[in-house]
Amino acid sequence: MKPNIGQNIRDLRTARNRSQRSIAEALKMSYTYYSHIETNKAPGLSITVLQRIADALECHIRELFV
Repeated sequence: MKPNIGQNIRDLRTARNRSQRSIAEALKMSYTYYSHIETNKAPGLSITVLQRIADALECHIRELFV
């Protein structure tokens, strides 16, 4: 079964009471692009972007995949 990375990111973000906009600002990326990540519409996420998201969410990158 393929992990739903976008949903996992959303779950981690909401568990931390953070908005999409606040995470996007912390990552210095557009709100729209970040929203596309959470809805699995962003093409080909790099490991670097995933690591930056994990850092912003204060979690280990592997948590994005479970």
